Amino acid sequence: MRLLICSCGSLTESTPCPRCRARRDAARNRQPHRAAHQTARHRRLRRRVLKRDGYECELCGSEHDLTLDYIVPLQDGGTMTEDNARTLCRSCNSRRGNEQRARARANATVGVVSERT
Repeated sequence: MRLLICSCGSLTESTPCPRCRARRDAARNRQPHRAAHQTARHRRLRRRVLKRDGYECELCGSEHDLTLDYIVPLQDGGTMTEDNARTLCRSCNSRRGNEQRARARANATVGVVSERT
């Protein structure tokens, strides 16, 4: 019997070893992750919201480099609907994101301080 070394470092009769083969097969069958902006539903929503908002940023009025902004982010429980979406230019959208992250950090810090007292 001839033993081989698998890529994971284990000795096996075949390469890849059964554990690595199972991991590889599971990865092949897994559906790829799709971000919200890659779905057809998001693209249709973006077109409707851009048209509704007159193809300009709601905050500064710019007509260039427009993005779809979710008022309540999807990861925070927001819905992918026209009521939760608006048109922002890329700079206003990134500024808003920075403000949200700063607020989240401040709230996290306040929570830590209040737990100690």
